[in-house]
Formats: sequence, C-alpha cells, structure tokens
Amino acid sequence: MITTLEQVKSYLGIKDVTSDALLTPLIAAADAFVLSYLNTEEILEADYVERYNGTGSERLLPDHSPIKSISLLKINGREIPAQVDYESGYFFDKNIIVLAGERFTTGFRNVELSYRAGLSTVPADMAQAATYIASQMFKRRDRIGVSSKNIGQESISFSANDLDATSKTILNQYKKRFLSR
Repeated sequence: MITTLEQVKSYLGIKDVTSDALLTPLIAAADAFVLSYLNTEEILEADYVERYNGTGSERLLPDHSPIKSISLLKINGREIPAQVDYESGYFFDKNIIVLAGERFTTGFRNVELSYRAGLSTVPADMAQAATYIASQMFKRRDRIGVSSKNIGQESISFSANDLDATSKTILNQYKKRFLSR
C-alpha cells in the first residue's frame, strides 16, 4: 500500500469515520494509478524469478528495480558467477545487470534470473503523491462532469487532469524507463 486511510483523512482534515467506506476504494484506486504510472506491479522489495530473451548484448534490464541482490543468473542453462576482482561474471547497479567477458547469448527465454528488487519502504514523497491523488478523487465526486461553476459574479474552473503537476514531478523521478530489448 502506497498511502493509507489515516494519511488521506489527515490530509483532508477528516476526523470521523463517516467517509471511510468511500475513501477506502479511492485509496486503492490511487495506489493502482501510481503503480500503473510507474509501469510496475509492485514497488516494495520482493523476490522474482524471470526469463528473458538473450539479445547478444552484455546488458540486461530486469523488469523490477532497484536491484538489491541476484541469487541466480543462467544463460543457456549455464550458471554465471558474480564478478570477482574484475574477472568475468556479472555485476549490477540498481537498474541493470552487466556481463564482463561475455554476452547474453541471443535466444528465446534463454536467460534465467532470480533476484530481489524493490524499495525497502515507500518514499514519503511518493506516499504524499498517492495521498493527494486519492484526496482529489474524493473532492471531485460532487463535480463529475462539471468543468466550471458560476456563483454570483464569480466563476470557478475545475481541473480535469488525472494527475496534477506536483504529483507528476514526484512520480516521474521513480518512473521506470524501459529500453527496447
């Protein structure tokens, strides 16, 4: 969960439980929106076992990041060791695995990878963006389909954007950038 009922209620200044039944699915929707925007199914640390097509390159971008550890890397059934003392093997940073002295041989699903990736905790700014998105959904419920309203000589315009500029800026720093494989 990226944001919580308590965070959203605090942001909205709601102290009672009368809105909980409405807020709970909005929070789930906001969390789902954030995950979709970030092109991922999960942001917190988890273990993954995946297969990839070898491309002939010395680099591999796994589906999940940041990479925390690799427990197994096989190419064509042959286990590749972690690099030691700049010899052959693999090394990685938070987003990419690089082979030294060899390549991810071209093939269909011939690369097997077992690894751990994700964030250890939800960053505060990401949680705030999800909180804001859920809050906006809550506030918009009374003006669905309304873009502006006139009250006396005053005119009020409502934004129809799914994502406000601040939340977009926050989430863009976490957004996965996929390279073609």
